[in-house]
Amino acid sequence: MKRQNTPSKWLSRSLLDVFFTWMDEFKAILRDPGVMVLFLLAPIAYPILYSMIYKNEVVHNVPIAVVDMSGSEWSRKYIRNIDATSDVAVTHRCISMEEADELYKHRKVHGILLIPSKFQHDIYNNKQTTVVAYIDMSSFLYYRALVSATSYVSNALGIEIQVGRLMAQDGMTYRQAITTAAPFTYSSKILYNPKSGYASFLLPAVLIIIIYQTLILGIGMRTGTEYERAPLIDLNRINRHRQSIFGLLAGKSLCYLLLYGILIFHVVELVPHWFKLPQMGDMSTVLLFMLPFLLSTIFFALAIATFLHKRENAMVLFLFSSVPLLFLSGVLWPIDAVPGFWKLIGWFLPSTHGIQGYVKINTMGAPLELVWKEYLNLWLLTGIYFIVAYIARIMQLHRLQAQLNLAD
Repeated sequence: MKRQNTPSKWLSRSLLDVFFTWMDEFKAILRDPGVMVLFLLAPIAYPILYSMIYKNEVVHNVPIAVVDMSGSEWSRKYIRNIDATSDVAVTHRCISMEEADELYKHRKVHGILLIPSKFQHDIYNNKQTTVVAYIDMSSFLYYRALVSATSYVSNALGIEIQVGRLMAQDGMTYRQAITTAAPFTYSSKILYNPKSGYASFLLPAVLIIIIYQTLILGIGMRTGTEYERAPLIDLNRINRHRQSIFGLLAGKSLCYLLLYGILIFHVVELVPHWFKLPQMGDMSTVLLFMLPFLLSTIFFALAIATFLHKRENAMVLFLFSSVPLLFLSGVLWPIDAVPGFWKLIGWFLPSTHGIQGYVKINTMGAPLELVWKEYLNLWLLTGIYFIVAYIARIMQLHRLQAQLNLAD
């Protein structure tokens, strides 16, 4: 008489499937030094390394050279005010552009300020004068420092000149003159990045990319190794324990989820705390949001890894993708300015929603209900990529079974 497959028996068998796969996968990871580096060393070391490199957030006292062709009272005042800013430091005063250019070529300065000979003459004759700034664009931070300093000093001196004229020519009091020259005051508050720092802007997204890439590369390397050494291992595993493909995928994903569940706390909580990055989100909200991000990434990697038959294929395919992933996430480039085709590609990548949601929660202090769109999209991708991984695994096992039958 045939035994009935009761729900309790099906459940116990499924749990055993998951357990056997989890144990086999965990042992295989421990025996593979390359995968151990990607799963343990890289997620621990890379966030610390990147944070240490960008710890200073902004650059100060960028060395510049000044070529003062005017040699006047106003040009000297302009130079003093430029040097007094925290952004740049006037380290060299040159008598010609050739001398300043030599300093720039030897990387002794990162910018050149040229004050023309008619600087004070134009001011006294109510003409608009010009200050030329040659800026090193090899680093955006150097460019921003010199532009900010020259803009601030030029505006401040322009108001001072106008106030002096109004008082001398129109007989205004200082209060009347300053109100006429500057009818409104400018006050800015920088939200979510008070230091205007590079690390506070970029590192939260980079932390998610580190998790995303190391997880995909590790799973890809693990699957490629498995296929190279024993292409029938999954088929034998199913026959040995009478496992289902569902149990196979669930066991593998559980192994990776438990491993990265520990690492995720280090990456998204401890590292920002140690290096004083913006951290306004609630820890429980961050960890809850990371659950579908990890699951969608795991199933995405399992689906892609089905087609990787060599250990190094994952490195070749995904190692270069860091910068494109950052652009598609809307961090380096506004998401509204991304062409529709690439925006569609970005939607199918878990990193896009993971970066957007994590930045909103951790940097902007958003609760989970304000990132429901990213949260829902990650769960949708989890379901989509589980189905894709399931179908891909069935096709792979059928192909291996056909090869085995042909060999017999």
